[in-house]
Parts: sequence; structure tokens; C-alpha cells
Amino acid sequence: MRGNVLYMVGWAWLTFLGGMVWLGWTEKAVERGGQRLEIPPFQSYFVQRELDALRGYFVGTQDARERAILAGLHWMVRYLEEEKQFRSVFSDYVLALHELTLFEKQRPWVGVVRDILRRSFVRAWPAREKIFAKSVAGKWDFISVIHLLYQHDIPIDPYVRFYHSYFPEGEKTRGKTFARAFQDRDYDRLGDFLIDSSFLDLLLRRRPRTPFRLPPNRLAAYVREIERLPLIHTYSSDPDGYHHQNYFVTHVILSLNHYSESPLPKTPLLRRMLGYLKKEFATVRYRVDDIDLLAEFVYSFKCYGLEQEPKVWEAQQFLLSQQRSWGAWGKAADWRGDAYDAIHPTLAAITALNYRHQGSR
Repeated sequence: MRGNVLYMVGWAWLTFLGGMVWLGWTEKAVERGGQRLEIPPFQSYFVQRELDALRGYFVGTQDARERAILAGLHWMVRYLEEEKQFRSVFSDYVLALHELTLFEKQRPWVGVVRDILRRSFVRAWPAREKIFAKSVAGKWDFISVIHLLYQHDIPIDPYVRFYHSYFPEGEKTRGKTFARAFQDRDYDRLGDFLIDSSFLDLLLRRRPRTPFRLPPNRLAAYVREIERLPLIHTYSSDPDGYHHQNYFVTHVILSLNHYSESPLPKTPLLRRMLGYLKKEFATVRYRVDDIDLLAEFVYSFKCYGLEQEPKVWEAQQFLLSQQRSWGAWGKAADWRGDAYDAIHPTLAAITALNYRHQGSR
């Protein structure tokens, strides 16, 4: 009898544990699978009306991609309500907001995003000296957002005065020179040169008579050098080098389309970058556990007009499946890091999902 009781107790306990494991798995699957995707009510000091409007658009559409973008954007705005986080990622944040405004015909909520962007500049102005370091790095960070002043009708005179009175004069580099970075195959640093130059190039194409005294535009020279840069790392032989190399490739592509602003030119370098994407896609999709990188691969493929390729379509469905129920992408470790680590998976995912090839605008 006692043996039967122990057996029954033991079976009940195992059943309970099994149920808890199943529930935990189910909760995780639902949380990460988007089935319960929702936007919670939120009180914002800065953009309450805009957040309410985004929530209304979210409720009013059944399109899975649209809902994912809106929920991700809403989460990012909520996360950056805290001032310290907002200041630390201001330029990345407003640049991402701007990307979301570039496809107005397909996006009825673009006007709301534009309002959030403008209000973000208003919010940032009193803290400008805390947002932009008084350094070469801070200067390039500021240059990256100048084109937004023009494109979103933000009065530029105060920014011109701030730029000329605050940042160091002359042409300087932050840290390692391009030549040294090329010699060292420092993919991170080379990517920084490309990204900085891309925003400068875009500004000068759009506003050649801008009153800002800007550094020389060296994007074309950098591209010529990068054409002969070898891409030698593999996931098996050097996972860390492979990681940096992959991001470098996506940054080459995104820099040359000015982050959604321009069609990709047809050049040998960009044909080579496309070949690399195709060759490494399976590794990035199925072996490398990096949702940010996968989103940048998807974005890059779409820049070539390959959104309908089966593997690109499937990767976008996978991105949708990885969104948390509250709107964000990423892992717990991302949110324990700094604000950039916290928002980058979501920023990368929503801009990749939102992108429309130039021919389909």
C-alpha cells in the first residue's frame, strides 16, 4: 500500500513538473512567436498623443508585418522615455525614425512617426551638450543627423551656431586612421568610416550649399580602397572575426544606399557584396545566433530588390516569430547592457521589415 502511495505521489510530482516545463515552453513559444503581440497602455511625458495614435493603427490592421513594426516602434519609444537612455542613442533613434518615414505611400502612420522625430529634436535641444560629445566622434555623430533638419523642416540656424561654436575645427579622425584600419583589417573601424561618410555624402548631394563647414567627402575614395579588401574569416575558423566581417558587409551596402535614401549603384563592389550575402546566408540564418545580423542581412537583400526570394521571405517570417509579446526583439542580455544594445535588435528588425525597394515605392 505504502509503495502504491509513493508511486502515485511520485507520478503526480513528475506530471506537475512536466506540466510546468510544458507551460514554460508554451509561454516562451507564445512570447517569442508573436501570437500575443500587443501594445500596452503607456503614459508618456513627451509623445502621448503620438503613442496613442500608433496604438490605434496597430489595433486597426491585421497585417502581421505592419503590426510587428508598430509594436516594435511603440516599445522603442516607451523604452526611450527615460532621459539617460534617450540621450545615449539619440542619433541612432532619430535616424531609424526617419527611415520609417521613407515609404509614405504604403504607410498611413508615417505622419505620426514624423511628429515623434520632430518632438525628439525639441526634447534633445536643451541636452545637446550631453548628447554630443565635444570631440571628433561627437562631431561626426552630429553630422549624421544634419540632413534630418532639412528633411523634416526643423529650423537649422540654432544648429549651425551650435556646430561652429562647439565642435573642434579642422579635419581630424577619431582614433585609428582609415589607412591603418585597412592595414589591420579592422572591419568595425572601416565600417565607421563608411557610415560617417555616407551621411556626409547624402547631405552634400541634397544640400551642396549648406552653411555648415563640413569635412571633405571621402566616401568615393574609401569605396575604391575597400574594393580590394579581402573577406577571409569563416564562422568555423574565427567566429569573432566572422561576426565583424559580416556587419562590415551589411554596412557597405547600407552606406551606399544611404540607409534607404538612394537606390544601390551597380558596381563590382556591390556585386561582390551580394555574392557574399548569398554565400554566407545559410550560416547566418541557421548557425549564428544573432537576430540583429539576420535583420541586417534581410535589409541588405531587400536593397537589391530580392524581397521575394524564398530564403529572404522565410527569414522575414522568422524575424516576425522572434518578436517578444510586448514588441521588442532581443535577449535578456541585450536589455542588461547599455541602451544601444537594448534597442538595436528592435531597430534593426523594424527597419528591415519596413524597407521597400526603390522600384516599389
